[in-house]
Amino acid sequence: MRTILTLLITLVLTTNAYAAITYDSHGSTASGYDNSLTFSHTVADESNRLMIVQPSAHGTVEATGVTFNGDSFTEVESDVDNGTNTSSQWYLLAPDVGTYNVVVSYDGSNSVVASSVSYYGVEQQAPEASNSATGSSAAPTVDVTTITSNAMVFDTVNGGVGTTARTAGTGQTERYEDAWPIVNNGSEEISATAGSVTMSWTYNASSNWGIIASAWEEASGGEAHPVPTATELRNITLRNVTIR
Repeated sequence: MRTILTLLITLVLTTNAYAAITYDSHGSTASGYDNSLTFSHTVADESNRLMIVQPSAHGTVEATGVTFNGDSFTEVESDVDNGTNTSSQWYLLAPDVGTYNVVVSYDGSNSVVASSVSYYGVEQQAPEASNSATGSSAAPTVDVTTITSNAMVFDTVNGGVGTTARTAGTGQTERYEDAWPIVNNGSEEISATAGSVTMSWTYNASSNWGIIASAWEEASGGEAHPVPTATELRNITLRNVTIR
């Protein structure tokens, strides 16, 4: 006699998993006296990619468009004018993997600089929040309110001159300082809980500045299947048991 035992086990153990937002790279940057800038940036082959570009210009000249390998960026906030320079923040979801050119166009010629940075593990949608501020002091600052936990807040600030020393605020990780002769800085902070986040910098001298902050949701990583607990194992359903 042969015994065949068929067990159908039903377990509902699925939990949501998330991919932490991770820094990828900083572009080669560019500066000069011109109405456009071109420089290279390398994007790693990772999931849920994001690229952010900060174009700045002296006077009233403003950026009018940004592309990466021909794909157009979207502006987070319109140009902020600090009375000396203009600066803006642009983003591109799912930038092409590899090394390609970033091209920034301006509406006139002047001293210009542009910076780029890329991340992965970012939900493929527009920023969940953004804000900007301008001022004249040694302490650029802006507040933004995140909606989700573990969101990344990225800030771009323009101000000072090449000799101005700059320090990112507590909890922020500086990713670049690009200057000629106007200066771009960028940093990020991961906010463990939803709520107001302050992005700030300290200069060693007072200066006109403009700062923009954007908040980005952590990408959902799909489904994870953890090891069942003892209680869950006791709740396993056995049926269709056949003995022959």
